[in-house]
Formats: sequence, structure tokens, C-alpha cells
Amino acid sequence: MSALQCVAWLEVLVSVGATALAIAALPLLGDAALAAFGLMGLLGFSFVLLKSRGESIVVDERDRAIDRRAIRWGAGAGWVVLLLGCVAIVVRASLVGQETASLRALTWLVATQPAIVYTVKGLTALASYRADHHATQV
Repeated sequence: MSALQCVAWLEVLVSVGATALAIAALPLLGDAALAAFGLMGLLGFSFVLLKSRGESIVVDERDRAIDRRAIRWGAGAGWVVLLLGCVAIVVRASLVGQETASLRALTWLVATQPAIVYTVKGLTALASYRADHHATQV
């Protein structure tokens, strides 16, 4: 398994885990459950997976191409969800006669953005590695 494939697994596991924990804690903690997204900070440890190991090559051109594609898909998905979420929140507010949008809904929308971006980025990278049969022969 390549280093960036390990990073992709880390991104998926941490982002899905943080989202699941936030949703599970919502009935108990209310909006304080947003603190579960602090687990996204664990993604900062991905540099350990990319650390050079002697003379071996950690990341090659194929890995970089897969990572660029995954970043595009993740960032694109994040922007689409953010835009459509903002539109939905504003439309809902106008339909129920509110003069302002729900701050709670906007806060949750913004807080979930990193999890959405990293989940899509990680899944795209993993799908790309799976499509490339040479990826597992490292």
C-alpha cells in the first residue's frame, strides 16, 4: 500500500468517525456536539505516513496525479454542498416567514465542510488506487 493510499484511508476514517461521533452526541450535547469535528485535527498526523524511509520513494508521479484528482473532487463536492446548503437554508427561512436564516443550520453546514471534503477526497483516492491494479504491489 502506498503512502498516499494510507493517507486516503486516514482521511476517510477520521472524517467519517468525526461525523458519526457528532451525530451520535447531538441528542446528549446539543450544538456542543460540533466539538467532535475537532477530531479532524488528527489529519495533521498524515505527515508521518509521508515521511521518507531511507532510499525508498514515498510518492511518485502516479500518486501525485491521483492526489490532484482527489483534491479536485473533494474541494468540488465541498463547494457544491456548501452552495446548495446555503440556498436550501435561505429558501427554507423565506418559506416559513423568517427574516433571517437559521444560525444553527449555517453553523452545522460550515462545520461539516472539512469532513465532506476529506471524505470525498479520500474515497476518490481509494477508488483511483483500486482502479489501478499496480497500486497494491508496492
